[in-house]
Amino acid sequence: MKNKELYSRYRERLQFLEDSATKVSFERFLEIARPPTRQFEILESYYKSAKTYRDFFKNIPFEDRCMILLPWLENFIMYYLQDNYSNLGWEINILDITKKIGGQKRNKTRKNKNRLYPDNYKIINHISYSLV
Repeated sequence: MKNKELYSRYRERLQFLEDSATKVSFERFLEIARPPTRQFEILESYYKSAKTYRDFFKNIPFEDRCMILLPWLENFIMYYLQDNYSNLGWEINILDITKKIGGQKRNKTRKNKNRLYPDNYKIINHISYSLV
């Protein structure tokens, strides 16, 4: 990220992911994140077996994360990061990003076939996704 001050504040605010005291009840999590009702049961199993938010996200199988997180992750992030999460000042070079492929990390120049989102989604306005 080019704006180092903004990035530093962002990194500081992420500390809540590691702190078990900031992890709220599952019911409160549902109020904050507002996931679709169809996800409640699966999210509850991952959530209740985790001590921290970081554990919760790691509990979600890697291959399922995009489909599970996409409907509600922005609500969750906006609640906890507030003014440190906006489209202002963020410049991230996605052409030279480390991507996990088959359990190994590789730096690759992205091509259309190496998208960071599922095939049945398309980018609408640089921050929103929609089913095709």
